[in-house]
Amino acid sequence: MKGVILAGGKGTRLYPLTKVTNKHLLPVGREPMIYNPIKQMISAGIRDVLVVTSTENMGDIVNLLGSGAQFGIDLTYKVQEEPKGIAHALSLAETFAAEERIVVILGDNIATRANRRGSELRPSMRRRSSRFRRSPIIQRATTLSLATTCMTQTRLNSSGN
Repeated sequence: MKGVILAGGKGTRLYPLTKVTNKHLLPVGREPMIYNPIKQMISAGIRDVLVVTSTENMGDIVNLLGSGAQFGIDLTYKVQEEPKGIAHALSLAETFAAEERIVVILGDNIATRANRRGSELRPSMRRRSSRFRRSPIIQRATTLSLATTCMTQTRLNSSGN
């Protein structure tokens, strides 16, 4: 399984803090906000992660995260040229997914405690996944719970199967 972190958006509700930086790079506690979803991926045993972000913020995010070696993971990056929403950002992960299942987490989601039963992913809250099924790119979406963070597990399949 692979992971996708969506780290786009303009952060307008956090202005003026986001005037000079991406909201995912703002500190939460002692570290940048984006570290939390990375740690959630690691706790689930996911080591191959794609980060999708905007053109304006790509440089800063790559400078912070690099190749992922500091976390023991492999990071890949993809630019979302225009803010067209979550479904569009997920469509950019199609090549990365390569017919495998992916776990998607928003880069500004914060989990405050670890799953005490280990890194088990379990289906829950399936009703929320219906909005993703409307996209022709996304063929199957199931909402999963990982620790205290809700993630969306999606299989991207352009062949329509």
